[in-house]
Amino acid sequence: MADQKYFVQVENPSEMRRNLLETSRSVIFSLQKFENFKETRSEKQKEMQKLKIVISEISDLMSRLRKMLPTPPASYKQQAKRAHAEKEKHSHPHMIKEKFPEVHVSKKIETNFGEGSFEEEPIPEEKPVPKATPKKPSDLEELNDALKEIESKISRLG
Repeated sequence: MADQKYFVQVENPSEMRRNLLETSRSVIFSLQKFENFKETRSEKQKEMQKLKIVISEISDLMSRLRKMLPTPPASYKQQAKRAHAEKEKHSHPHMIKEKFPEVHVSKKIETNFGEGSFEEEPIPEEKPVPKATPKKPSDLEELNDALKEIESKISRLG
């Protein structure tokens, strides 16, 4: 019984073949979109890694800058708090409060910017990432080839 063959008659075989090829073509379009999506996602991940590196460098530079700047004396902070509290106490409730109250400091803060040495560290240059040369055609290229083949078959059908 395993050797028995059955034949089924298909009405409009060329129409059936055309429908199958058009369906294959739409599947290939979907696969192409997915491949483009994957490439975009990988590029995004690479850019996110670069951004993380840049942010960490900025954070390091900011901490170094804060260490280099002079710290204001404690009396300055206390005066600023008192001035802010007095201004809020005397303000009318219907008036709009200022976001940044003016603080007048009677003491002069001495800075040592001219003294000492400031050495700039060279910023490391980014090394160009070598692009990998694909030895075999990529999935997207294979999909393009399959699409061309299907379209040529459809055009031959009529």
